[in-house]
Amino acid sequence: MKKFFGILCGICILLASTCFAGAKPIVVFGAMQVEVSHLMEKLESPKTLTVAGHNCVRGKIDGYPVIVFETRMGLVNAASAATLAAEKFKPLYVLTTGTAGAHRDNLKIGDIILCEKLCNSNVYVSDYRPRGAGSNGDDWEYQDSEIFINGNWDRVRYLYSDRKLLTIAQKISYKHGELMLGTSTSGDVWNRECDEIDLIHKNFNTDCEEMESFAIASVCAKYDIPFLGVRIICNNEFLDTS
Repeated sequence: MKKFFGILCGICILLASTCFAGAKPIVVFGAMQVEVSHLMEKLESPKTLTVAGHNCVRGKIDGYPVIVFETRMGLVNAASAATLAAEKFKPLYVLTTGTAGAHRDNLKIGDIILCEKLCNSNVYVSDYRPRGAGSNGDDWEYQDSEIFINGNWDRVRYLYSDRKLLTIAQKISYKHGELMLGTSTSGDVWNRECDEIDLIHKNFNTDCEEMESFAIASVCAKYDIPFLGVRIICNNEFLDTS
């Protein structure tokens, strides 16, 4: 994880080099303490804050203001934290970060996905089945999410990281795995069923899954804040030999 947060520091430094004096801060979101603690420790002149129960540390990286925000796990907590941060801190850029589970069997632990696209695979409709008929995910019809974007409510399958921020992140040197563009899905589930992972991958062409990024991206879309999703692969159920 320390190697991963070295990457995030590098991204923040590169982002800072594009900012003008007196610009708004960069806000970095991570769900769990383990996902944000190393970056918090790297901040210069840190100040600990609590915002509606969310822990965050305000400081600087390479002289530029950065706020690291612990969202806690799940879509609801992530959306709540992102809304609070958007209202209170008016960020110039947002990074949503943390660990993820692989959706392809050729992804290795330590690979990093720069989330070119983000989706929500928790939105689906199932056919009617009476009691005792069981459940079959193969019959679920995945739906688009209703998002307020570009000044209107719309149904969208994907949200997209800012192209400028993706270009900046791709310049980072990473020697502990592959650094690649990909698609991440968010949902309130830790999925260990390989067939279900395959089904989501088939419907959304996903590379990994986690629990927060799409919610944060949807808030950024509403507030017109450029965002970037960055996820490190921490488990791959296709390679589980237990």
